[in-house]
Amino acid sequence: DHELVEVLANTKAKSKEVEGKLGEARERAAEIDEKREQFRPVATRGSIMYFVMTDMTLVSNPITLQNSGWMYNCSLKQFLDQFDHSIRASEKCQPASKRVDKIIDFLTYQVYRYMN
Repeated sequence: DHELVEVLANTKAKSKEVEGKLGEARERAAEIDEKREQFRPVATRGSIMYFVMTDMTLVSNPITLQNSGWMYNCSLKQFLDQFDHSIRASEKCQPASKRVDKIIDFLTYQVYRYMN
């Protein structure tokens, strides 16, 4: 009986430990979700800027009235390079909302400069 009580006590202790770790994991997941949502506007602007870049292939030359698409062809990788550069090179600041604004401004200008 003594051995059985010991095993049950150990099991109960492990159960409480696992329950505590699961609680911490839920809290951490909520924090990550909150942080991710703060940066969602960057993803939205990135999506817009990517489609702006790809739609530049539809621009017509005003003189010849032909599409000058070959000049503006770009791949997803090219855009992602610009996007990653914008995140790395934009000003680091707090709070997150200000950082988001800095990234968006830098990304918009970076894409503009890249396409010109």
